[in-house]
Amino acid sequence: MNTITSYFPASVQPYVPALGVLFLATIVLLVTRAILKHRIKVLNAREPKPRYLTVLELVHKILLPVLFLVTLSFALTLTQFSTTVRKIINISFLMIGTYIAIRAINHIVGTTFINLVEKDPRRTTQANNLKVLLSFIQLLVWAAGILILLSTLGVDITTAVAGLGIGGIAVAVAAQGTLGDLFSYFVILFDHPFGIGDYIVFDDKSGTVEKIGVKSTQIRVKNGEILVVANKDLTASRIHNYKRMEKRLLVATHNFPFDTPYEKLEKIPSLIAQVVSSLTTFEGITLDRSHFKTIGKATYEFESAFYVPSPGYIDLLNVQQEMNYKLVKIFEEEGIRFAIPTYKLQED
Repeated sequence: MNTITSYFPASVQPYVPALGVLFLATIVLLVTRAILKHRIKVLNAREPKPRYLTVLELVHKILLPVLFLVTLSFALTLTQFSTTVRKIINISFLMIGTYIAIRAINHIVGTTFINLVEKDPRRTTQANNLKVLLSFIQLLVWAAGILILLSTLGVDITTAVAGLGIGGIAVAVAAQGTLGDLFSYFVILFDHPFGIGDYIVFDDKSGTVEKIGVKSTQIRVKNGEILVVANKDLTASRIHNYKRMEKRLLVATHNFPFDTPYEKLEKIPSLIAQVVSSLTTFEGITLDRSHFKTIGKATYEFESAFYVPSPGYIDLLNVQQEMNYKLVKIFEEEGIRFAIPTYKLQED
């Protein structure tokens, strides 16, 4: 090293080792950065994107600057500086380190947000609401990082923190209902009990989810009206999500009069099975059971159950309609009559 430094002027020689280490490290980091940048560009063009892409982006945006900072710190240890210059260098390192840490946290938050949206396209509407919240969270991260930096540098931030704390408590008390809905919005977003387009039933209400907002959720009920429900009311309720069912079980009851001959009663389960197997509204409709269930007070009662491979309520009604048409036809051909409905009059 002394042989190399001898080629430089005496005033520069003390800095040659540091500059050499910094130069070599910079070349290596720049080459690594170019390779990573090209690799990330290639992986971004793929569908689906590989899981390790996020790791590569973190290395490219966060780890490489940190490595450069570490290299710079090591290079500076090879050189002697005055106390004033050393203090300026330490402050600069703290500022750069804080900046890198804040960028890392905000990048992780932003990546998590993107992954949530990409996993379920139905969250696109929620994403528009969440962008504002995401910006607010990133702003809070910047504020916290700056306060920590100032505290590390010896600045008294007690008054500022106390003011923020009192202001935060006042806002929380004044807007506790809104904050409750906001918290519930995050519960819906991350737990995902339902999404846009899902048919849900909660309490005595039911309908299709049309919009999930920060404060409330809009549900279109059967009569066409829009029901606006606070998010905290939804998360506090027991929700039945019918959209996520792979299939529905349809149970049908048929009654026949007591004068139906035994021979025809024996045929009913097989006739029902024949009708179910001939249904064409959906493929894959399967009969679960068909039995002579009970002898009622006025009729023979048969119960049948079959699975419809669709979660839609309208689809279920279409299947039931086709089944009823075919049952009426085949029972007419076999001379089997349905029981006449009986009604009980109640006097107030």
